[in-house]
Amino acid sequence: MAEEEKTNPHGIQEEMAKVQEELAQMKLDKLKEEKAQLEEEAEAAEALEIEIVNPDMVTLDDGSVEVTIIPGGDTKKGGFNANIAEEMDEDELSKLADDIVDMVETDLSSRKEWADA
Repeated sequence: MAEEEKTNPHGIQEEMAKVQEELAQMKLDKLKEEKAQLEEEAEAAEALEIEIVNPDMVTLDDGSVEVTIIPGGDTKKGGFNANIAEEMDEDELSKLADDIVDMVETDLSSRKEWADA
């Protein structure tokens, strides 16, 4: 067989080409299979249904439940999105502003030597 390989290098090249083609086809088949699986998963995700029984509780298609602990909590005075400066006493607000200005001035003076260089 070694003599045949030496005398027929074209036969080896043909065999290698066949093997490469088979490998390429196997990879293509695997990619097609993965694509089909991803498409099935995407279709399943699109079919998700949400049932709202109570505005404070939402039941998802998979049986899980999302519950709002404090309904309308963000809209109440002092809620998460509230502007606390509007709710603070003027004296407290003024003291806080003075503290912040002092901290900024201290920060700038501590870096003055570095900034001048």
